[in-house]
Amino acid sequence: MSTALLARDPDLSRLLDDGYDITLVAGHIIVRIPYVTDNRTVERGFLAHPVTIAGDRFVSGTDHRIWFGGSTPCDEHGRPLTLATPETRVIADNTQANFMLSSKPPDGYPDQYTKITAYARIVADTPTPSTPQPHPHPAPHGRKSRTTAPSPTATPPRPAPASPPSTAASAGSAS
Repeated sequence: MSTALLARDPDLSRLLDDGYDITLVAGHIIVRIPYVTDNRTVERGFLAHPVTIAGDRFVSGTDHRIWFGGSTPCDEHGRPLTLATPETRVIADNTQANFMLSSKPPDGYPDQYTKITAYARIVADTPTPSTPQPHPHPAPHGRKSRTTAPSPTATPPRPAPASPPSTAASAGSAS
């Protein structure tokens, strides 16, 4: 699946422009997002939104649900999100979602962009006391997409440790 096809669909183009990490895998739009676990740490998971390709467009049904791959998504206190129901959905040979998410607004979702960003915010915008606010789209510098998915359980890289303070100033003042 070419990146050009993802970019030609208006909803997916908006997701790419917003910096979301999206991939098409076996008829599902995969959106990689951070989430809070039951021990209140931030891990990486994914949303899986089933779609059908019709020409240059992705067509989704009227189903308001979306699937989540990762351990149990939780709130900032480590309590499971009530919209997450354990349900296995095989996406591809090496990709499986573990939870069905259900959050239906009264009038439904008007488009795929609104649906995907709503679920990304629900799952990813849960701060923890010990970590900075996670952000649903970790690629803030423009378009990022792949046609093959890395491991859905991959964790984000850890920042390099800070350099120790310089001792040159204190060495010169000893007398």
